[in-house]
Amino acid sequence: MYNKKNVFDIVMYIIFCLISLYLVSKTDFGTGVLVFIAILYLAVIAYKVKQLFSNSNS
Repeated sequence: MYNKKNVFDIVMYIIFCLISLYLVSKTDFGTGVLVFIAILYLAVIAYKVKQLFSNSNS
């Protein structure tokens, strides 16, 4: 059950990442903000994937 919640969280973070990158790209903030948001979401997704695999091993 806990693994299903982590997989759902990862999928939702990917969807929110794509939506937020699309919305920010429509503004004129520049590429620095896009890179920052992408790195932030990739870090969160990597943490969730690490958490998923560490829970499945134990």
